[in-house]
Amino acid sequence: MAAARTIRRMTNSLPPDRLGIGAYVPTWGAPGKPAPRWADMREIAVGLEQIGVDSVWVADEPGFWEPWSILPAVAEATSKVELGPLVMCTGYRPPAMVASMAESFDEVSGGRLIMGLGTGVGPTDKRWAQLGYDSEKHIGRFAEAVEITARLLREDEPLTFDGQFFHLAGAKPKPQGPRPGGPPLWIAAGQPRTLSVAARWGDAVNWTENLTGAESVKAAIAAVAEACEGAGRDPSTLPFTGCVRLELDASAGATREDSLVGDDVEVIAKLQEMHAAGLRHVTIFSGEADDTGPFPALTSEALDQLAPIVDALKG
Repeated sequence: MAAARTIRRMTNSLPPDRLGIGAYVPTWGAPGKPAPRWADMREIAVGLEQIGVDSVWVADEPGFWEPWSILPAVAEATSKVELGPLVMCTGYRPPAMVASMAESFDEVSGGRLIMGLGTGVGPTDKRWAQLGYDSEKHIGRFAEAVEITARLLREDEPLTFDGQFFHLAGAKPKPQGPRPGGPPLWIAAGQPRTLSVAARWGDAVNWTENLTGAESVKAAIAAVAEACEGAGRDPSTLPFTGCVRLELDASAGATREDSLVGDDVEVIAKLQEMHAAGLRHVTIFSGEADDTGPFPALTSEALDQLAPIVDALKG
C-alpha cells in the first residue's frame, strides 16, 4: 500500500475544525432545459468564489460539457478556489493520460487541483455504448486506473504496469506539476470494492450517494473504516467527503428522498450535525425550486440562496 498522506493534503486551505464547502459549475441543464453557455458557467464560477466556497467542481458525464475543456477556463476566471472534476470517470480516458492532464492542469491553475476519480455507472448506462466506451468489468478497470494514476503522480521512478486492462512500460508524465507527489486524489466510493481502492490510494473518499443527515454520515464512515481496516490503514488518515442535495423551499414537502430539506436555519443546523458526525467536506447541489432532477443545476438565483448558508458554515 502507498504511504498514507496527511489530512492536510486533502485541500490547500481548509482549516481542520471547519466543514469544507464545494459546489458545481453547472455544465448540464435542469430537466427540459438546455445546458448553460460559457458566459453563464463563468458567472457561477466567479460567484462561487465570491461567496467563499472552498472548492468548485465540474462533472464528467456524457452529454455534459467536457470537464477538461471547462476547467482551465474556470481556473483563469478565478484565483483562490480549489478546482477539479468530481469525479473523472476512469472508463473514459487512459490513466496515463489522466495523470499527465492532472499535472498540466495543476500547473495552469497554480496548484489548485483536487483530482476526483470514480467508476462511472458502467453497463447500465446506455450512453457508454452509444459513445463507444467499454463498460465491461468497469470496477476492475477503475481499480487499475486509480493505482496507475496515483503512482504516476506520486512516484519518481518510471512505472511499468502489467494488469488485466492496462499495460505500461516505463511510463512517466513529463514535465511534473508544481506540487511534489501531485495533487490530492479524492476517490468516489460507496461499496466494498470501490472503498478498498479508496483506502489504498485516496487522500479522501467521496461518498457516492447523497447524504441526508448525521446518521447517513455515521453509517458511511463505518463502511470506510472497515475498508481501511482491510487495507491496513488508519481511518483517521482518510477524510470523509460527500454531497447533499438541498431543497430550500420545503412548503410542499420533499420531492426526493435523497434531499436535505428545510429553510436556511434548518439546513445549516443539519450540515453542522453532519460535520460533527465526521463529514469533512460537503459538495452542495442547489438549483431552482422546479429543478426536480437528482443533481440540481446551480443558477444565479440559487447562488444567492446558497450564499448565507456558506457564510454561516464558515463562521
